Amino acid sequence: MGPWSPALRRRYRIETAFGPARPGAVLLRPRGWLLLICLGLVLASGAAAQAPSESRASCATTLTEEPIAPIPSPPVADPKKLALGERLFSDPRLSAGGDLACASCHDIHSNGAGGRKVSANANAG
Repeated sequence: MGPWSPALRRRYRIETAFGPARPGAVLLRPRGWLLLICLGLVLASGAAAQAPSESRASCATTLTEEPIAPIPSPPVADPKKLALGERLFSDPRLSAGGDLACASCHDIHSNGAGGRKVSANANAG
């Protein structure tokens, strides 16, 4: 497409998807469409919630009825797949430069989150 600005690229994608804009028409960005859809869903659910219900649930609940279901136990993992995942996680050949592994930034003992906002090699280049 050439050295276009992000706004021109976005406009080109919109025009190729929906056709050229009419003069004076306002183009909604995808975020605008998402907001309109969410607003419509909220309004539709609000109208459904205001409809009178004929069968109302009793306010008295017994202690034997648990509203939250327990979490099922995880499926049994294949040891070969686990070993492969561990090897791939610490393999630096998967990075673009071939020198950085996932395990170098993501500590599995701290839930995979590192202590830094930006990786050590993010500024190198």
